[in-house]
Amino acid sequence: MTVEALDQMMTYVIEGWMIFGGAYLTLGFATSFIRLIREDIAAERAAQAEGLTEAEQAAQTDRAEDRERLAEVVAVSEKYTKPAVSESVPTS
Repeated sequence: MTVEALDQMMTYVIEGWMIFGGAYLTLGFATSFIRLIREDIAAERAAQAEGLTEAEQAAQTDRAEDRERLAEVVAVSEKYTKPAVSESVPTS
């Protein structure tokens, strides 16, 4: 094997290792960025789920307040719709 052939072979080997190393580093960076993006998406979904839970709790509180207010309105309505004792006419 001549020196020129050995030099050309080593050039190919070095270029191959450089391409392999660059691809390995690129793949490593890409996977780390993908992992970070997935973690952000998961955190955002968890926050949205928690937000929905808080919204549901607020809605239930509003419903309970509405039920209490409706019960008060019904009580007042019944009070005013029943005839007073003095207004009732005896039927004897």
